[in-house]
Amino acid sequence: MSRDDAAHVARVGVIRRSCLSQAPVLCSVVLPPCLAAGILGSWELAAALAPQAVGLLALSAMGPQEEDVSFRRIEATVVFSLTFILACLLSAPPFLVLGMGPVEALFEATSGITSTGLSVARAAEDWPPAAHLLRGWLQWCGGFALAFAGLTILHDHASATRQFGASVFDERDQLTTLRKQAKQLLALYVAVTAVAIAGCILLLPTWWEGLAVALAAVSTGGFSPRADSLASYPAVAQVFVIAICTLTAMSFLFYIRLWRRGPRAAVSAGHAVLFLGLLAGGTALYAGLAALGYGPEDGTSLAQVLNFVSGMTTAGFTAGPIAAAPLLLALLLIGMVIGGDTGSTAGGMKIGRIAVAIEMVRLSIRRARLPPHGVLQLRDRGARQTADDILVAGAVLVLYIATVLICWGAFLAAGHPPLAALFDVVSAVSTVGLSSGLTGPDLGPVLTGVLTVGMLLGRLEFLALIALVLPGTWVRARRAAKYRKGP
Repeated sequence: MSRDDAAHVARVGVIRRSCLSQAPVLCSVVLPPCLAAGILGSWELAAALAPQAVGLLALSAMGPQEEDVSFRRIEATVVFSLTFILACLLSAPPFLVLGMGPVEALFEATSGITSTGLSVARAAEDWPPAAHLLRGWLQWCGGFALAFAGLTILHDHASATRQFGASVFDERDQLTTLRKQAKQLLALYVAVTAVAIAGCILLLPTWWEGLAVALAAVSTGGFSPRADSLASYPAVAQVFVIAICTLTAMSFLFYIRLWRRGPRAAVSAGHAVLFLGLLAGGTALYAGLAALGYGPEDGTSLAQVLNFVSGMTTAGFTAGPIAAAPLLLALLLIGMVIGGDTGSTAGGMKIGRIAVAIEMVRLSIRRARLPPHGVLQLRDRGARQTADDILVAGAVLVLYIATVLICWGAFLAAGHPPLAALFDVVSAVSTVGLSSGLTGPDLGPVLTGVLTVGMLLGRLEFLALIALVLPGTWVRARRAAKYRKGP
């Protein structure tokens, strides 16, 4: 029997039952904004969400689907991807009510669920409060709640979780079960959200602006009710919002270890120091270059600092104009590619994978100096990296570069400036939300669709979404070859 013949394929019946079991999670995405829209008198928005909410409530009331004892890893991967895609589709109708076309509405919903923050809305600042609360809620759900659903799916498949880097669960703590750890992480997420909401409501002009911005900040999302993002808010509010984004761009497991084991264990087990060091160094370099005259004339030093921190934490808020100087754009691009800490709500390549890639290079150089029988092991933070860990890190790096190049090529073919196009593409794939000005209501359906796919690939970290569409996921290799040859 060949390896392809022995490989598992996804069973449609199991996928269907597993997707139905996620009805409560999907209901939590659409029901709260539906109720909020009704309370605030935005009846059209409420009506656009009501059918989905009622249908998902009915499915939830039917009770959990019986779990399949032989639930396969590929099936877990497919269900995780479908949960995100269904969430995007179910939350798109309200944006149609707000005057957007189908492609643009799906883009806006996807930008919310993937916690990106890019927008193609026209005059979004004129939307009713319920619409801004909807966008903030979608980002909050995308930041953690749907990843929690993914963990529930994958509770017996730690290797599958590792395969596509599912959000906050890369660093499984052996002291507790995966389910218990997920509850701890969710409790921490809710606690940080409560602090963010209290601070933003206190510092921002209206309660609903504070609530919308707080939900986006906790998820490192970036949606803001105002066209200038954070620029027209008081400086203390800007600093507070970016501070919340920085906290949630660090691994949530760092905080749990800090509480349970102390600072030394928390620091030694993760990449918090590396992340904060790179963030501080990059911010200082960016601010220094801006002070030397590379920054915009109408931007303050504080605004430039906050913009860089927002970019590297993949939050996507802006406190002032983004510097157009190529040197500063390039530095900001590097920050967006690196992204946040492994195990956070942030996007990008993640610090953990960058560290493994650097170690791979260092190990390759050392290997050249060893005799043929010499043995070297790749370690990260003192822990030996398995073949699967190295394989996944390399695969994600290759797929990230390939995705950026393909999307960038589409923008170049449409005649857009190279650097500005690359900036917006990296922003989408890293789920950042900053824009050079290209992404907007006049982008066009084709490029809007390109960025929509890029955001999904980046949020699902490539492998999960690619596995969903590959024929080998659904049909064994020999049967697929037979179909290709025809009768």
